[in-house]
Amino acid sequence: MNKIEFIYQYPIKGFPREKLDVVKLRANEGFSEDRKYALSNGPIKVNENGHLSPCQAFQRMTIRPDLSMFKLERKDGLLQLITPSEKPLQIELEGDSTELLSENYFS
Repeated sequence: MNKIEFIYQYPIKGFPREKLDVVKLRANEGFSEDRKYALSNGPIKVNENGHLSPCQAFQRMTIRPDLSMFKLERKDGLLQLITPSEKPLQIELEGDSTELLSENYFS
């Protein structure tokens, strides 16, 4: 018999995963926060609420393998993205944040 040892989700599309200690699994549903957020790369327009926007509009590991070097932490209702140079970016999980990063986070 197979056993699930770990379950992960990727809260921000194209960035590192986070391990889930507890999760409710439901048939035919994904995790509520898996790839819930995505960061625009700038040149391609992102539709309102990201609805049906092409993947080319977002940062992603297929063209930016260095994104795997970022770290992800969750603390006090915030999701914190930490750059390879240890520069933190705090993302409020509630509210309407449409502009989260500027280019200096990727230099």
